Amino acid sequence: MWQLYVLGSLFASATENVIEKASIIKNIAVDFFIASFWRPFLFFVVTALIGIIGVVGPLHFSFHWTILLLAPFGATASLFYTYTLKHVEITNASAIAYAAPIVFLFIDSKIFHNGFPFAVVAGIFLLVLGGIGFSLDATTRKLKSELTPKVWGILLFGLVWTGFEAYAFKYLNSIQGVNGVSFFASMWLLVSAILFVVVIAKGKANLLASKATFAYVKQSLMSKTLDATSTVLWAQAIAFATVAQVSALDALYPLIIFAMAAIVQGIFRVKLDEKLDRRHVFLKIIATIMLVAGAFLIGA
Repeated sequence: MWQLYVLGSLFASATENVIEKASIIKNIAVDFFIASFWRPFLFFVVTALIGIIGVVGPLHFSFHWTILLLAPFGATASLFYTYTLKHVEITNASAIAYAAPIVFLFIDSKIFHNGFPFAVVAGIFLLVLGGIGFSLDATTRKLKSELTPKVWGILLFGLVWTGFEAYAFKYLNSIQGVNGVSFFASMWLLVSAILFVVVIAKGKANLLASKATFAYVKQSLMSKTLDATSTVLWAQAIAFATVAQVSALDALYPLIIFAMAAIVQGIFRVKLDEKLDRRHVFLKIIATIMLVAGAFLIGA
């Protein structure tokens, strides 16, 4: 069952990222800090509405010390995400996803003493190899040039942030029964407040409702609805499985985001700045085979 939650989360997240990338390219005039504020705020609003409706449990705001500690990192993650949207291919931005299963497998096995059969471990390594394939330049057979040390630093931060977020939710869910909508609505309310203060400090409050911002917000509302859906599904999966298992299937994300980007850019002609020449497509097909094999072993 948890595998279905993860897959649903990945498809929703991939669609969200494609919309976000297209939106940031189309609305290039939107301010960096304004975009970084509106996305988390819209995410909070949609997540809170899901909680109020009560589809996946009631909404109860919680400001446990772990959530208070995570909020500043969430604000930083939002700023970094805006940078990657503006400067990195969306398939490359997911490159670090292949490293996460190895890290979380170590944490779950060595720290939390969760055992894994050989098939699961083998599946995780296949997912890692497949993820690496999505990070290579098909012409040079090296890591893509846009994956600079700065970008790798941002992606590594994202990996650490994802881990902290996952284990914090797992912890609060187990000791206090905090559900997904309550955890994420509470945290991203605080993140939005922090980023609002940043906007004010930067003297950009007058841009919060500008014409360029309004155009961006209209498209972001759709993407953040998908983001909230993805996050709630992900939280449901985390509640039923280990972080390493969920993260292992997360390594399918480069495949899903590539397929989504190829369809949107290749068929619908939406500008995403993705490389879709024959060599890159062939390399990604090989990587796809590894990802599918790995996912099969994980779910077997």
